[in-house]
Amino acid sequence: MKKDNAGISLVELLIVISILAVLSGVGIYSFSQMSGYRARECSKKIATSIINNKVLTLGKAKSTGDICWELYKNDGNYFVRTVRNAGSASEYYEETEQVSKGKMDIFFFESGSGGAVTQKQISDSQTLRFCFNRSSGAICASSSPYGLYKLTGIRVVTGQRRYDIAIVPATGKVVQ
Repeated sequence: MKKDNAGISLVELLIVISILAVLSGVGIYSFSQMSGYRARECSKKIATSIINNKVLTLGKAKSTGDICWELYKNDGNYFVRTVRNAGSASEYYEETEQVSKGKMDIFFFESGSGGAVTQKQISDSQTLRFCFNRSSGAICASSSPYGLYKLTGIRVVTGQRRYDIAIVPATGKVVQ
């Protein structure tokens, strides 16, 4: 029997630490996907952006429809932005923010005739755009074909998790 066992070498220790680091990284990523962390953060960013746009409209818009809010998809990621001078030739975008990271889908709901609620998905070719009434804060249709005055909610979905943002059209109130 040998008695010259000096313990572990530095190389062996580095290999074990590297393996543990890779395994923990994969575990953390998998847990965040299962828990829906990214979708929850996306829904919070969308709700905050809508509220900020409403405050901006009530405080600084010259007229109803002057400032709009948009949610759109580009290259698999979702973005929100504020539109100034909406519907005019001098329309421009500001405060663009990426709200999604990773694979997820975003849907919006609008109420139709007879109380029926329609669900539509935001795609690369579609932009959800609406504005707030300057005096009451109610949601108004914008010049966009998807400007909805009967918008009732937005849903962020990833895997088995979904997060809803309820919107009261008559007052523009956002409930998460």
